[in-house]
Amino acid sequence: MLTAIPESKSAKGQLFRRRWLPVWSLLLGVLIFTAMAIGGNLTWGFVTLGLFLAFSALFWFGEGNETIGGLAGPRRDERWAMINQRATAFAGTIVILILIGGWVVELAQGHDGSPYSLIMGAATVAYFGAALWLRFRS
Repeated sequence: MLTAIPESKSAKGQLFRRRWLPVWSLLLGVLIFTAMAIGGNLTWGFVTLGLFLAFSALFWFGEGNETIGGLAGPRRDERWAMINQRATAFAGTIVILILIGGWVVELAQGHDGSPYSLIMGAATVAYFGAALWLRFRS
């Protein structure tokens, strides 16, 4: 006689953990489409939604590929964790440089530098807060 084996909580959540990036991208695409539609820009809303759908499909159907799986999946090994950390640091550096450039341009035009100064201030507080938290945790 066969008996049904109940699924564990971790098994039920495994699909979402494995597929979080395509689901998140799809939800973000719907959110941005809705915002653009409310703003009266329906055509570009559909274009943006289509791009988010394509991105979601790439990660949904391409998870078997090592590169796509490494970028999207929580099943990363140490190598992919290091690649992710370095890529995140590089992207963060580029964003910081763009923020500083935008802030300088705003100041040179006689403006107060907002919202660049607000974003950089929040990032500074977040960085030092995280560094202190991680320092005392380790």
